[in-house]
Amino acid sequence: MKKTVSLLIALLMISSLALPALAGTDNNAVMTLSVSDAVVGADEDEATFEVTLDNNPGFWGTQLFIVYDEGLSFAGFSAGDTLPSGAFPFDPMKYPALCDIDVSSSFTRYKHLKEELEADGVEYEGRLMTVINIESPSLRDMTGCGVLFSITLAISDLDEDEYPIDLVYSRWNTINSTTKKLPCSVTGGTLSYGNVCPHEYDTDVTPAGCETGGYTTYTCALCGKTKT
Repeated sequence: MKKTVSLLIALLMISSLALPALAGTDNNAVMTLSVSDAVVGADEDEATFEVTLDNNPGFWGTQLFIVYDEGLSFAGFSAGDTLPSGAFPFDPMKYPALCDIDVSSSFTRYKHLKEELEADGVEYEGRLMTVINIESPSLRDMTGCGVLFSITLAISDLDEDEYPIDLVYSRWNTINSTTKKLPCSVTGGTLSYGNVCPHEYDTDVTPAGCETGGYTTYTCALCGKTKT
């Protein structure tokens, strides 16, 4: 009987010690990365975007690709307060070879990038990218959430009013401290440029036919811009 009681006490002590380590951590969570939007006037020559991490299960490192159109170019980088000091070992401000890379000519260097772009439905022909590498400065996973970094793009030659700022993550290099690959959900941002219309869209739904799919057409009541 005494042995049984002693065993139960020991198990309770072990459980109480383990609980603090598990608190606040969801190992089944899917990381979420998103890029903010930016609205700039035609007289402005730079736009800044924040990349935010949410729902972090704990990760050791990742490799991110910020993809943007020609007419934009890398102009600045600033680490946020979410990750510990030293989490950006290759600050793009100090490593220009990581900036304004022609995406289509980079597939030999970044072996899986093409399939990752296509998996995310990101256009890459005639576009540029800046590579952001993130690594824990210790053997521990990083568990913070919030703004990871800000990236500033210079504006030199744009003729449209909206441009996608896409974010792609490396499925091979997004890992935790046990080298387990982590899934991630990503959302890109939009640069609105020029004489920006606030857009008030009316919708026109075209139902699916026997041989065609349905779609919705959006028309701005203010400027006439349409999209589907």
